[in-house]
Amino acid sequence: WLVNNAGTTRFGPFLDGDPAAQAMLVRLNCESVVALCAAIVPDLVARGGGRVLNVASLAAFQPTPGHAVYGATKAFVLSLSESLSVELDGTGVTVTALCPGPVTTEIFDAGAPGVPRRKLPFELTAARCAAYGIAAADRGDVVAVPTALSKATAQLSRLLPRAAIRRLSSRIGLSFLGYGAPPRRARG
Repeated sequence: WLVNNAGTTRFGPFLDGDPAAQAMLVRLNCESVVALCAAIVPDLVARGGGRVLNVASLAAFQPTPGHAVYGATKAFVLSLSESLSVELDGTGVTVTALCPGPVTTEIFDAGAPGVPRRKLPFELTAARCAAYGIAAADRGDVVAVPTALSKATAQLSRLLPRAAIRRLSSRIGLSFLGYGAPPRRARG
């Protein structure tokens, strides 16, 4: 088994972000997944089987104004996982991208230190999310989205025109995660 679960985020407008912190986020959320897959997957293939569980996010399916770099990194993890799943077909190694919506963890506090946040009624506990991901990987699911609401959101993101998704995302923004009003829309 390989479980890539390390990750972080920073909330706030992209232009207000620290470029070094944004680059660190890309290194942790993307480069570490690539490095660990490159280090471990060849051994799994040589053994004739194994499971890779890469934790992405529901944010992988749509733009995420207010935490743009995070959403982009999770889209990377989803795409990498789906690609590796195809490449490893027939080797006995499966790759699963776990794409949960909000999970009750410290990532919210780390992403917006000092900003109070209301708990959402549809947040998953970390234990429930982990159990869902492990069961999905055991089944060999390529993409695993826990909860009916998250599945519906992911499906809508794939079916609606991209312009509609961008409009919806700009209206929802961080308010979806319990952080006040959505970000202002840029003019021009």
